[in-house]
Amino acid sequence: LPVVSRFLLISSYLASYNPVKSDLKLFFTGNEADRSKRGKSRGRKPKPGQEIIKKTRQELLGPKPFSLQRLFAIFYAILDQEGYQNFYQIDSIQQVGALINFYDFNSNKIDSIKFKCNLSLEHVLKICKSLNGFDLTSRIWEIDD
Repeated sequence: LPVVSRFLLISSYLASYNPVKSDLKLFFTGNEADRSKRGKSRGRKPKPGQEIIKKTRQELLGPKPFSLQRLFAIFYAILDQEGYQNFYQIDSIQQVGALINFYDFNSNKIDSIKFKCNLSLEHVLKICKSLNGFDLTSRIWEIDD
């Protein structure tokens, strides 16, 4: 696969398995990340006798749908972090055109399309190795060590 396609697959995996609220923290630096710190509510301690609800890891629940806009936001953030700024000249819509070219969509409907990435973590890690050891673990919201 071409480098751009591999980064698109990684971006789609991250969009499927990371919550939307984690995007600023995981993919953006500087002013964008500082904005996410505003308005955060503090966690409350459970009262005595109150049941603590455990959250299930997203990997066990399966992929969540994501929008094309979110995919490209993560994709461009990763390219920028990895030093692939010259890929900005590529028309990324053509790169994912194979995913949506068999549908007949109006321009209004393209924003409402939701995608899911069904790649396993093992496959994505193999793709990361082929990209000179791309560090996926620092970009996954929930990871077990």
